[in-house]
Amino acid sequence: MEARHSATVCIREAGDTIEILLIRTSDAKRWTFPKGRIDPGETASEAAARETIEESGWSGPVAATPLTVYQYRKQRRGLVPVIAFVMQARSYRPGHEPRQQAFFKPDAAREALAQGRTEVDAAELARVVGLASVDQLAVAGDVDLFAGQDLDEEGA
Repeated sequence: MEARHSATVCIREAGDTIEILLIRTSDAKRWTFPKGRIDPGETASEAAARETIEESGWSGPVAATPLTVYQYRKQRRGLVPVIAFVMQARSYRPGHEPRQQAFFKPDAAREALAQGRTEVDAAELARVVGLASVDQLAVAGDVDLFAGQDLDEEGA
């Protein structure tokens, strides 16, 4: 099944580690990555950046290649594939669809993502966190990892 949704694993430096941005789901019951539907004519990475800006207000360069594809359980549609990209958090402006948000260190992100989810679903999201944690070169500013996109509200 082709991924029609995309997400960012939005990261920032936190000393010798990283922090990962999580937002509350639309029903405010669980933590999740910023994500949404890929619109016609939009690339998956563009959609991921747009959704992150809309839902959290954060923008920054997005990795040129996907981090992974993961399965996300939608309440009425079951599992949907989501293509995830690393985004480096660089600038903030309040989003169009503001949601509660917080940056978590990787272990705390895994715990937050597990709340209110089945073991299988929590393990899938923890896998994504683990991949992003390994990708610390992105935080170090290795711009070759990024497509050079820095979408802000005017570019979204």
